[in-house]
Amino acid sequence: MKAAWTEIKTAIKDYIPGHSFRMWIEPLNYIKNDKDCLVVSSPNFFSKKRVQDHYLSIINSEVKKVFGKNCEFSITVSNGKRNGKISE
Repeated sequence: MKAAWTEIKTAIKDYIPGHSFRMWIEPLNYIKNDKDCLVVSSPNFFSKKRVQDHYLSIINSEVKKVFGKNCEFSITVSNGKRNGKISE
């Protein structure tokens, strides 16, 4: 269902300025999807909070359009690892 998250991100571009999209939405990465939940990761807590405070309603609206029903949208904070090593 990574394609669904890509579709949602593409739709969000129509609602927010390009610089805001690149700063806050583009870095969100698909983690998983099950029947009633979509999980993405954010690079840090500040980014997660910003997305929740300013873009959650837009995201939830697009999630509902793509899945055809209410689906819980959740953001986790990535663990900072890349290729098994902690980034410096």
